[in-house]
Amino acid sequence: MSVTTLVLADDHHVVRQGLRALLEAEPDFSILGEAADGLEVAGVVERLKPDVLVLDLMMPGLNGLDVVRQVRQRSPHTRVVILSMHSNEAYVLEALRNGVAGYVLKEQLDAGRAVRLTVPTASMWPTLSPGEAVLVRGAQPDELRLGDIVVGTWGQGWRAHRLIDRRCEAGQTLFLTQGDNSSVVDEAWPASQLVGVVVAVRRGEREVNLQSAWARRIGAGLAFLLRSQRVAQGAPGKLVRRAALKGWRSLVRASAWLARQVL
Repeated sequence: MSVTTLVLADDHHVVRQGLRALLEAEPDFSILGEAADGLEVAGVVERLKPDVLVLDLMMPGLNGLDVVRQVRQRSPHTRVVILSMHSNEAYVLEALRNGVAGYVLKEQLDAGRAVRLTVPTASMWPTLSPGEAVLVRGAQPDELRLGDIVVGTWGQGWRAHRLIDRRCEAGQTLFLTQGDNSSVVDEAWPASQLVGVVVAVRRGEREVNLQSAWARRIGAGLAFLLRSQRVAQGAPGKLVRRAALKGWRSLVRASAWLARQVL
């Protein structure tokens, strides 16, 4: 059986991880390498000589079409498949004019619509635990509700945290989230870093739907408690603040434990 070799190029680590998991499940595909920046793609392809390059259209450093032109010069036998969220006909035609072998919309691709990931070592408290497999679906910022567990890019990796508040500054949507086992809310991060929302978690033989009406009500309740805990951090007076925080933390822990049992 012949094996098709591939290189994956996408600036989102979570997308590359999902694509790798999906493609490596097929016996006739072999992933030779990955690239996260448009400037490094052509060099990786020239060195590894894959049969196919799966390339995100919007890459940092050098956009996908410029990458295609470089790859055609430096590794002529490598065929390029564009992976994009843009369905505009102009994007498709321009890509085909530059010699790509295929143009696939992310929402039409299983790995773009729902990818299986493993929660990082730091737990997504209070719903997920380290090592649990989750199902992540691409989402737009306006689709999310408070309480949802959102996945976003962070440095070279990704994080899955609970959305507890959002605000708009200078026309930009910012998310306020909380994760891990900390009692400190994360700094706000821009919606442009959003990768998707966790829709399900695998627990043994059971898959828990975190987007069901019941799970979303629980998530909204936890978001309210976490947001209130943050407000308690700003209570006036050291003793008042300490008492308020202690009360809210106890309530959050009890609610989180109950949510874990129900879900």
